[in-house]
Amino acid sequence: MTREGIENLASILPEGDLTIGIEASGRIDHNLTAWFGQWALACQRKRSVKIIRINPGQSARFGGPKPRRDQTDGSDSQHIAEFTRVYALRLEQFNYDRKVQWLSRLVSERQRLVEDQTATKNRIHEQLLVCFPEFVQIFKDPFSKLAQAVLREVPTARCAARRQALSLARVKAERKGASLGIEQARQLIKLAERSIASAGEDHDGKALIFLLDELDLIGSRLDSIKNAFANYVEEGKSKIGTDSDKGPSTARQIELLDSMPGMALISASSMVLGTRGIGRFCSGKALSAQWASCPERVQTGTSLNKTKLTKRGDHKRRAMLYLNAQTACMHDPAFAFHRWRMIQKGLTPQQAVCAAMNRMARISWTLVAKNQLYDINHMIDQIKIHHADLWKTFVRLHQNDRKLWKKVEPKHRKIA
Repeated sequence: MTREGIENLASILPEGDLTIGIEASGRIDHNLTAWFGQWALACQRKRSVKIIRINPGQSARFGGPKPRRDQTDGSDSQHIAEFTRVYALRLEQFNYDRKVQWLSRLVSERQRLVEDQTATKNRIHEQLLVCFPEFVQIFKDPFSKLAQAVLREVPTARCAARRQALSLARVKAERKGASLGIEQARQLIKLAERSIASAGEDHDGKALIFLLDELDLIGSRLDSIKNAFANYVEEGKSKIGTDSDKGPSTARQIELLDSMPGMALISASSMVLGTRGIGRFCSGKALSAQWASCPERVQTGTSLNKTKLTKRGDHKRRAMLYLNAQTACMHDPAFAFHRWRMIQKGLTPQQAVCAAMNRMARISWTLVAKNQLYDINHMIDQIKIHHADLWKTFVRLHQNDRKLWKKVEPKHRKIA
């Protein structure tokens, strides 16, 4: 992890064309791949340098002609080199892009921040049980802006019992926002006087305020990451036609996925950047397999023709795709019809959502391959061609669901 170490590595590399395999290891390999990416561009006129980022899950299962007897840094490097020699033609070249790598790190950071945000909320719930358990009778959501402002003023029940109703009623979350009000302030003080809270020291209230500050800090960082993704997409809109030979740019791919109901900007950015681009896949089936959303047939021994979701692939993307498919089934008539049709065929609701996941992955690849935004009305036209009778039944059963028909032309809601 020093310039001298990388330059020593470069000095012992052989002459001629090279294929370099670097095992992905979180952020430890980012500096090395960045340096090799710049070095490959500098010497591309003299020789061809191909950089491959090796998936450790694949290289670990590679036995090779001779099994390893030890596991050291030296044997690991030889093992990765042998894996690269065998599968170099079948593995994809890693093209270093500084901005894409930065956004990929933002995706990883956001995933950890979301976990930290959930953990902080759980700690606030636990601290609130000790400081003021009756607080949730006034505020069902203790994380609303007004509820957090009140907790900063009265973090414990004993603090609330000593306050006057008029002073507590003036508490606001924002300057132009609504205040607590005299009635709720009186109710809160009455509950505080009869509270069973055991917290009575000042440090108990300070602990709750510290957790609220931590929650605000995480929320502001998440907002800044969201703005960074939005700015990247806006900047890429002016460069749509510049890379037609290589397919849509990364920013354009995020914009295309963002056009689908159920997939917002953050999830679209996570799906594209976490997959290192959708345009590199040869088909929708390959993308569905990468996102671990395609069905897998099991046929061995007494288990014949049983199907389940594959265990191979990116499980973090699969979890996000599952939530996106559920949202799409509530707001998109095409996905809702697909889920309803699968249930009519005998699938359970959970299996029907998994089928919608597979369909969403294939549609995502099609949008990127054709470089077209998602059109609900075009999807409904195709459904009416292939499933005309079922579509009439679906419309009759769901015509009062306002969520489904917000972006649909009126002609598609008419039934015979």
